[in-house]
Amino acid sequence: MAEQYSEQIPVTPFPELKLGEPVSWQAVHGGIEYNGELLLSNNWRAELGRKIEKEDVHFRIVTLTKQQQVPLKDIEEQRLAICIPTQPSAEARRLDRKCRAIREKRAIYAAEEQELEANLLREQTSSYAAGCIITKSQLPIEPEQVFSASDNKPRFDLVASTLLANAYPDLPIDALALSKPISAKTPGLVLNGFFGPEDDLEAKRAVEDFAVALGLAQPDNPGKFAPDNCPVFAILAAELEAHEGSLAIADLYRKLATDYGLPRNLVTLYLLCFVHRGQPAVGLRLKPDHGLALRSGGRFAQAELTAPYIAEVRWRGELWQDWESLGYSKEPLWNVTLPYAREIEQTLNTSTAPEESKYQEGLLLAKIEELERALEQVTGVLELLTAGLGTSPDKEVLAALERLSRLGRCKSYQQFHQTVQQEYRAPSALAEDISLHRRLCQLSEIAPEVLKVKAYLDGVVLRESDSELIMDRLSLLEQLTLSNLLAAPNLWPSIEALVDWVKPRYGTIYQSFHSNHNQELASLHSSLLAVKVKLEALRRLNSITELGPPLAGELFAEYEPLLAEAKPCPATKVPIENQPLCPYCGLTLGATPPREVEQFLDRLQQALREQHRRLSAEAVRQILSQGNESRVDQFVKVIQTSDLSSLANVIDDDLTAFLRQLLADAETISQWCPILKTLSQKFPAIEEEQIDEFLSEFARELKSAFNLARRQNPGKRIRIMLE
Repeated sequence: MAEQYSEQIPVTPFPELKLGEPVSWQAVHGGIEYNGELLLSNNWRAELGRKIEKEDVHFRIVTLTKQQQVPLKDIEEQRLAICIPTQPSAEARRLDRKCRAIREKRAIYAAEEQELEANLLREQTSSYAAGCIITKSQLPIEPEQVFSASDNKPRFDLVASTLLANAYPDLPIDALALSKPISAKTPGLVLNGFFGPEDDLEAKRAVEDFAVALGLAQPDNPGKFAPDNCPVFAILAAELEAHEGSLAIADLYRKLATDYGLPRNLVTLYLLCFVHRGQPAVGLRLKPDHGLALRSGGRFAQAELTAPYIAEVRWRGELWQDWESLGYSKEPLWNVTLPYAREIEQTLNTSTAPEESKYQEGLLLAKIEELERALEQVTGVLELLTAGLGTSPDKEVLAALERLSRLGRCKSYQQFHQTVQQEYRAPSALAEDISLHRRLCQLSEIAPEVLKVKAYLDGVVLRESDSELIMDRLSLLEQLTLSNLLAAPNLWPSIEALVDWVKPRYGTIYQSFHSNHNQELASLHSSLLAVKVKLEALRRLNSITELGPPLAGELFAEYEPLLAEAKPCPATKVPIENQPLCPYCGLTLGATPPREVEQFLDRLQQALREQHRRLSAEAVRQILSQGNESRVDQFVKVIQTSDLSSLANVIDDDLTAFLRQLLADAETISQWCPILKTLSQKFPAIEEEQIDEFLSEFARELKSAFNLARRQNPGKRIRIMLE
């Protein structure tokens, strides 16, 4: 007779499981992570096949330790799977007996026990692979495929995902838009991303990752709450209509979980967003003993959670326990809108009578028209400030103005309600935009003065020695940014006070510098006027070709511009209260008088000296000494005493013509030749062995110059002057 197989299996392929103790398990289907449970049992019991009653448990997998019959009538739950092994093989029974025997002597046979248990594990896994997996709908789950996986994670995930796909074939989300699964943590992050603090980066990323797939945002702007075509909202609206405007929360959660496969946290997110949208106007009625808390830390004091307060609620996983039902809001739309409306007009009140609501609406719309007109003005001023200050407004500022602009176009409180629901996560968010608008209005009033001060400071040029003023100017410019002024326009008087303290100090320095600078200019200007006669003398001497090539010809073109540049400013006291520079000359601190004047005078003196040297040459003195005219005697005296100033005073057009004729009639002709320049090009550097070559070339050039001069001046004695 065959030996009876052990009732207790010493080793199973499922170390995660203990007999009779459910184990929580997560599996993903359609982009959503679901909670389920695993259970290990020796024997089948009818209660294992009953409907899943536990909240937020979406599947159950029961694994039996031995082969046995499971009546299909016992399986009431669609989301249940039972894994049944075949009868253990003879090898499995042998290994079981040996394992039990070795355990009695564990200390001695520890290594052998491990090997035996591993072999037994393989045998038992094979028995499950050869067994069967039973479901109510007789789903095609192949045990061999399931248990061919290397460990239990992919095994149970495969079974669970098959159960979930059968139970929830059409999920009301766009799984293709997901980059990762929706976990239990995701709904709270998405809610905070839409309505929580702006600096919650994790929540903002969650909105970017999940909101489009959940139908709560649009692909072109995934960070903005815009549930225009949310499938779950359509389900909620239809359920409300079917149940005459009131749904018990427990029933609603059960239906959304069972029929649509939505985990509890995800249902909570959808309900809060559905209420926030306000289309239709609905509310979550709270239990009398609810513990609903606000982000601020206080307890929510109302009996109904309506749209304006959604963003104020602090997320927690069990929020639904505070809710009694979802229904059409008992509050009139005006009262639901009031928390937002009061951010624009604080005198508005709740109303139950239509006439009173109409009156309140008129007050609101008048304020909205006023807001719209003010927005047009501040937008224009903002453009001027952007250009004048050189800084652009932050993206947040532009976005706030765009939101307010859309609000300003509302023509009824119904339209106002719809707009604030779309644009603002809470009344406090609208309050932030209104505060920005008020600061912009303040800034508009002081904008002309701000731009005037900025232009003044931009025109101020300081020297390194003005270190204290430099620091004060930089400090002022740092405060004159659009972001700083917009953050606190009320600080403008303190900035003006600093400007009023800086200006006189700068003015004193500038006045002194302006005076000293113009004294130097006056001196240079006088010097230029004084040498005009010398410049004319040089021009006449340059016209005498017999003296050689003209000298310093560029001085004639430079004189008038240099004279104008050196002209002193006519202002003795500079009016710089409203402008940082002299309006007549535009002088900046650190500017220097034109040093080119001194260079000009030096070059003029050198040119005259050279022309004087030419005139003083021996041949010219001999020619002039033959004349009997008193004027010639005077000119010779000038040349002999090397009095350049006298030369400049004596020479005129007549004397120039006389000299030109006198030199032309002389027996000796002086011919200027650029021989040295030509040789320097041929011999830029001379080695010792090139001396003879250089002298030979020099002689050749000289002879060529003499021959050319004789042909041009027949009968004249030729003198070559080198240059």
